[in-house]
Amino acid sequence: MILDFEQADAPDEFDGDLCIIGAGAAGISIAAEFANTGHRVLLIESGGFEFEGDTQGLYDAEDSGIARQPMIMQRLRMFGGSTNHWDGRCAPLDPIDFEQRDWIPYSGWPITRTELDPFYVRAHVVCDLKTTLQNSAAADSCRLPSSPADPDKMAVHSWQFSTPTRFGKKFRGQLAQSANVSVILHANVINIETDQDDSHTTHLDITTLQGRKGKVRARLFVLACGAIENPRLLLASSSKRKAGVGNAHDLVGRFFMEHLRTKFVAVPLSDSYPFRAAFSECENSLGKFLFGSRLADEVQRTRRIGNVGITSYTEGGEESATNAAFRIAQDVSSGKVPDNFSSEVLYVLRDLDALIVNARRRALMPGAETIENALVVLACEAEQVPNPNSRVSLSTRTDALGSPQANVDWQLHEVDLHTTQVAASVLSAQLAAHFGTRIRLPDWLLAPLDNWQPQFRDVAHHIGTTRMADDPAQGVVDRHCRMHAIDNLYVAGSSVFATGGHANPTLTIVALALRLADHLKSRLAGAS
Repeated sequence: MILDFEQADAPDEFDGDLCIIGAGAAGISIAAEFANTGHRVLLIESGGFEFEGDTQGLYDAEDSGIARQPMIMQRLRMFGGSTNHWDGRCAPLDPIDFEQRDWIPYSGWPITRTELDPFYVRAHVVCDLKTTLQNSAAADSCRLPSSPADPDKMAVHSWQFSTPTRFGKKFRGQLAQSANVSVILHANVINIETDQDDSHTTHLDITTLQGRKGKVRARLFVLACGAIENPRLLLASSSKRKAGVGNAHDLVGRFFMEHLRTKFVAVPLSDSYPFRAAFSECENSLGKFLFGSRLADEVQRTRRIGNVGITSYTEGGEESATNAAFRIAQDVSSGKVPDNFSSEVLYVLRDLDALIVNARRRALMPGAETIENALVVLACEAEQVPNPNSRVSLSTRTDALGSPQANVDWQLHEVDLHTTQVAASVLSAQLAAHFGTRIRLPDWLLAPLDNWQPQFRDVAHHIGTTRMADDPAQGVVDRHCRMHAIDNLYVAGSSVFATGGHANPTLTIVALALRLADHLKSRLAGAS
C-alpha cells in the first residue's frame, strides 16, 4: 500500500510491527524481504516518487573540515534514494577488510567476510547481477590474458555493473501490492522518542514541509538514512539525553570515512596491449565487468597500509608529447608561431621517450595508431583509516523543518597519505617491470608527511558514523546492527561499516540489509 502523508486522507498516526526509516537501497531491501509476510511493516520516506527541490534541500549540510562535494549534490531524498543516480558498480569487501589490523587504528569487524558471503550471494540477485564470479574467475569468463604483474604485489580485481538497478522503480509495484507493507511518502522523521531510561524506542515524530504532524509506533525500528543523516537524526533526538539517542559513549557521528580518490597519469612506452587488457571493460553473457587491480594483502601487511583499488580510463591528450609535437608541426607548416609554444615544448620534453617510441612505431608500421593519442589515467581509490576526529555533528543552522543541519568535519590520518604513496610506488615498479609503462605522480603526493596538502577527491561514499562493534565503548551498534543502548532500534546502511575497504559500498549495504532482515524476522517471531 502507498500512502502520502501530505494528503488529507492519510492518517495522523501509524502502528506496525516494524518501522523502517528511509527508502533507499537498505530500507527497500529490508521492506521487500517482509512483503507478503504476516508482519505489519511501515516504510517511511521523506520524499515522493519524483525529485522535489524543497525536499532535496533538507539534505543541505555544513562542512567544517576538508572540502568535499556539497552534500545536497551527493544524495537523493526520494523513493529509491541515491540508487536513482547510482552507476551500478558492485564489488564485495575483501576478507582483509574485516580483519583486525594492528597498523590500522580501530580496525576489525565483529563479523567475518565468510559470515557475510551467503548474503552477498542474495545481494547479487537484488542488484540484478547475473553471476558471483569475481577477479581472476571473472577475467577468465572474458577470456582476458593473465596479468603479467606480480600477484603478490598487484592482485587482479573486478567490479561488476548492475543495470543499474533503480530500487524505487524495481520494488515499487511489489511494495504497493503487498497487503502488509505501507509505504508512507513525504513523512519526515524529526525525532526518535525513547522511554525515560533511553533504552527503548516508543515512537517517531513525523512532519511534512507544510507542517502536518504525526506519530509512528512499532515494535522494532530500523534507521536507514545514510551515514550523514543517520547520526544527524540520532543526535537531534535529544528530549531525554542532551547527547542524543544511544550516544552514551560519544560515538554517534564519529569515524566518518570516504574513499580517497587520486589519479596518476600513465604513459605507455611500448606496446600497450598488456596494459589495456589488465585495465579494461568486458561485457559478455554474464554481465558487464570492469577490471583493474588492488594492492595484494601481503603488501598491505608488510607496508602497513590500507586497501587500494586501481582502475584505468583515458582522457583527452592535450598534454601528450605526441599530440603536442603534432600541433607544433601543424603550426610551423602553416607559417605561424604555435600557440602556447613554451607549454607545447614542455609537453614534448617531458615525454620525449614516448614521442620517440611513437615515431618509430609509425615509421615501421605506417598508419598504426599512436600509443599515446590520449592520456591513460590510473584512478586510485584508497581505504580511509577510521578516525574518531572525522565526524558528523549538529550545526547551529536549521533546515526548513526547524531541525539542526549536519556539520561534517572530514579529517584524514597520516596513514591515508602513506597508503597512496605506497600504492604509487608499487604501481610504478610493477608497470615499469611488466607493462613497459611509467606513471607521472602529482607533486603533492611526493611531499613529506609533515608538509603534505591532501588533494584527495571524495567520491560520495559516506561510511562509518554508527560503526559496528561488540564493545559498546568501541561502536554504536552490535553485530546484528542493533544499537547497544536501545533494545528495539537498529541501523542499516554503510554507517555501520567498521572500516570501508576500497570497494563501492552498495553491494555490502544490501548484503547487510538482507542479513538484518533475517534477524528481524527471527525477533518478531519471538525466537530471539
